[in-house]
Amino acid sequence: MRELELDSRINVVVKGVPASSGLADALAAGKTFLLNQAEGDAGVRKSFDLALGVDGGLLVTDEGTDKPFVISAQALFERASQLAKRLGLHATLRAEPPALCDTFSFVTALAFECAGTERDFERPEVILRTENDRLDETVRETVRVVLCSGSRRRMRAIALLYPRAKLFNAWGDARTAGPCLVSRPNDPRHAVFGTRGRPLPGLEAMIIDPKTGRDLGLYEPGELWLRGRYLRASPNAGGYLRTGLRAWLDYEGRIALAEGVG
Repeated sequence: MRELELDSRINVVVKGVPASSGLADALAAGKTFLLNQAEGDAGVRKSFDLALGVDGGLLVTDEGTDKPFVISAQALFERASQLAKRLGLHATLRAEPPALCDTFSFVTALAFECAGTERDFERPEVILRTENDRLDETVRETVRVVLCSGSRRRMRAIALLYPRAKLFNAWGDARTAGPCLVSRPNDPRHAVFGTRGRPLPGLEAMIIDPKTGRDLGLYEPGELWLRGRYLRASPNAGGYLRTGLRAWLDYEGRIALAEGVG
């Protein structure tokens, strides 16, 4: 795994920054920059170099709120390094850099950096699946690794598009510093289609009855709670992040999310 200096520079596109948000002022406050997850806001699009300094980080909009918070540079690099190892990325692979529109895709791009994968928009071997397929059938034959966050139906559709690729299903957002649940390379295809895999190293997951607080067993649906490094813990939850997502555990500890979760 290639070691990255914390001052590595990455190009980021800021989308839809509301003029009234006041967040633009924060961009000038040292080495903290904004990646806005909101779509459709009246505002501006702007490109700039993101310098992940020792005191820097990524300023993001929290899920479901308009309150910004900062993900530290250390958190971003550690999560990206874990993701690169889980996916088995290495320097001889060619990757298509994802559109940097949210924390999930940003950390995936960092994982490509950690692994030293070569950038290749024309004939990539590794991609982060986006909504609009830009690759023709001949190019899709070259793809070997696809990282996606999707339902069983969506994963089946992607499997048809990329018949020679190893598929990985995942989930994560700004609160988890990017992908935190990811399939393993040896997971059978039915498990990749139906679950989001297991937590990355250093993270713990539980399925909790939100009404009673009881830790639920296998295949019992409840709320997904997560605990570990670089998570935004919820108030009065014992250090856990209450995701608000309906989920359950399968017999090998993989986590399935309710249909409709991206």
